[in-house]
Amino acid sequence: MPHAQGYLNRKLFYSVQLQGISDSYGTFLDIFVGYPGSVHDTRVLRNSPVFVRGCYPPAGHYIVGDGGYPCLREPLNLITPYREPLRGRVEARFTRHHARARSVIERAFGMMKARWRGIFFKALEVDHSFSPKVIAVCAVLHNICLTAGDILEPTEGGDPVPLPPQGPVQRDMLRPPHLNEHDYFLI
Repeated sequence: MPHAQGYLNRKLFYSVQLQGISDSYGTFLDIFVGYPGSVHDTRVLRNSPVFVRGCYPPAGHYIVGDGGYPCLREPLNLITPYREPLRGRVEARFTRHHARARSVIERAFGMMKARWRGIFFKALEVDHSFSPKVIAVCAVLHNICLTAGDILEPTEGGDPVPLPPQGPVQRDMLRPPHLNEHDYFLI
């Protein structure tokens, strides 16, 4: 594989980056996949269409991101946790609530990986240039499963993920649903 070392991630196995944005139900609204595993999350974000076009989130909404991302106001609203050491109860409380909100996307990734163990827990037996398409299809199928009511139970000790609204499967499964003031996005 050309440039194989670039795909060797910090945990010392070969991987491809998947940046996903989900709603509060764990449905993927946007994905960006294909960068080698060694590339930092910030670089992936800055090269993603959602960042370059500034098309997410809608006005008045925020993306909740992990500490691997910068806290941003432009071109998108991205809120990240406070860095350690925390200075006081306010920062600790914010970081605790932030982590709880982020658990939704972590569970979405976990459900997707559990649903297709045969794909995500072994080396893909396809050409490396085709692997982003395989991963993207898994994200679309994840959304279809959620829409059809096929919800995997959360792991022991995790907060339950709210059930998504039921309805017919839409043609564009990565299109954002109607938004209200309680929606938030996770990356």
